Amino acid sequence: MVKMSYKSYNDLPKSSKYNFNGPPCPVVTSIPHKKKIIQTTRIAIFKISAHWCEPCRRIAPIVDELASKINKPGEIMIYAEDFDDKLSADVHSVPAFDYYFEGRKVHRQSGADVDELKRNIQMMLSGPTS
Repeated sequence: MVKMSYKSYNDLPKSSKYNFNGPPCPVVTSIPHKKKIIQTTRIAIFKISAHWCEPCRRIAPIVDELASKINKPGEIMIYAEDFDDKLSADVHSVPAFDYYFEGRKVHRQSGADVDELKRNIQMMLSGPTS
């Protein structure tokens, strides 16, 4: 894993490839767009965050790096969703991550816990246990 040399999102240079939504995480712009993603992506993870949220800004570069490593269109994708667009119901705190597997919502994670995010992704990639 690549070590990051900055301490927080605010320390990033203006020319950084990272921004709030992050290039590796395609931005969801509407409910019909989100529904299409859910129907056409085996594992869809939606990063729900807000520009005014410090933990959201802090975790954005880390999620972007993770997305750049795992995103495979149609198979697994991490998408960015702005909390203020109200595309997801019942989001009470940000950042939050909604996990969809084969068209069904299976989990919501609240908080900026990167280790939990990685564990959840690994669990989904492992498939059902039987």
